[in-house]
Amino acid sequence: MTARQAAVATVERVLRDHPDVASRRLGDGAWAVVLPGTIRFSIPVTVEVGVRTTTISSFLLRGPRQDRSGDPAALHRILLRKNLATHRVHLALDRDDDVVLVARLPTAGLAAEEVEAVLAEVLTVGESAFEALVHLGYPGVFPPLRRPPQP
Repeated sequence: MTARQAAVATVERVLRDHPDVASRRLGDGAWAVVLPGTIRFSIPVTVEVGVRTTTISSFLLRGPRQDRSGDPAALHRILLRKNLATHRVHLALDRDDDVVLVARLPTAGLAAEEVEAVLAEVLTVGESAFEALVHLGYPGVFPPLRRPPQP
């Protein structure tokens, strides 16, 4: 079994072991995953197992556009500062300048615990950063989010 085949089996096992996480296989070594959130009710994640690198990424929010009242430079500063507090997952801008969370792991020796830890960090960072980033990127556009009552 190749390192990639072993990594694919590991990801499949992690997804199977978490029935509360919706997932759909997109192809050989690729999945669309939806994590259940409380602030963002669903958090889209893609998992792609490559020959050398396994990439786990999640769309967080559309980046501010110049024609809006948002402040792209301020948002970018916040993203860079937040990266100091992350462990496995990093905030980045994609080709459309939208904000994404990205983790890159070595495919060789990929452990289920590491996949689970990355998915947990995507959920934690995505939930904790979302509202502040939305209000910074789009001031006055969205009302404050209503949080569910804490038990």
